[in-house]
Amino acid sequence: MFEFLPVDIAEQLLLDRDPHGNVQVAKIETEKLIIDLVKQALKKESNFKGKFSPLANYFGYEGRCAFPTLFDCDYCYSLGLNAGAIIQTGQTGQMSCIRNLENEP
Repeated sequence: MFEFLPVDIAEQLLLDRDPHGNVQVAKIETEKLIIDLVKQALKKESNFKGKFSPLANYFGYEGRCAFPTLFDCDYCYSLGLNAGAIIQTGQTGQMSCIRNLENEP
């Protein structure tokens, strides 16, 4: 598994451990790992003709510290559904926006 990882991500696993001996997960750039894996998959996809220009966002520990609420789940599902529709129609430079959040999904 270690050899599968991009070099910069693998090196992050070797950083100093916390006082309890644990890997400092918050210092591993998982968002960049996902980007690298998607790039690799697209290179293998012979019928992909588009451009892939990702922007990494780091949400740190805060993004992993609690179970999502039902609102979180509905909101993110809606954002993803909109993003899929945007991609499917070949649009670029668009943003998914959910309104009327006080209503049922």
